[in-house]
Amino acid sequence: MAAGIRQVEVVHALLEHGANTGAKDNQGYTPFHIASANGDDEVMKLLSEDVAKGVL
Repeated sequence: MAAGIRQVEVVHALLEHGANTGAKDNQGYTPFHIASANGDDEVMKLLSEDVAKGVL
């Protein structure tokens, strides 16, 4: 939800507390999909960095 309303600080706090970046809404969209659809580069960057942490 925070990804859809450009709440960078909220997204950051959620990620620091272990939010699931792969969670999907009732239409099957992830937070990254929603941020992308809204053109929110800052939130997309935060989400991408969080996903990368799990890969490295």
